[in-house]
Amino acid sequence: MKVTYPVIFTDVDTNILIEVPDLGILTEANEEGKPKGTMADAMMMARDAIGLSCTLRRMRGRKLNNLLLCLK
Repeated sequence: MKVTYPVIFTDVDTNILIEVPDLGILTEANEEGKPKGTMADAMMMARDAIGLSCTLRRMRGRKLNNLLLCLK
């Protein structure tokens, strides 16, 4: 079964912020002090963060929601 979640990308001066509200994820595309990442970097980071969060939730026995992916 495939599950998708809305992702919000916010492009700021030095970084791209990544938010996945349904999973409580808030992260960045690159480390502080490093060159600004690309949107491709941000999308890979979002995918990895969602995968890790879902894996941890499954291991802890929590339910996952079925939602549509919405890239803003």
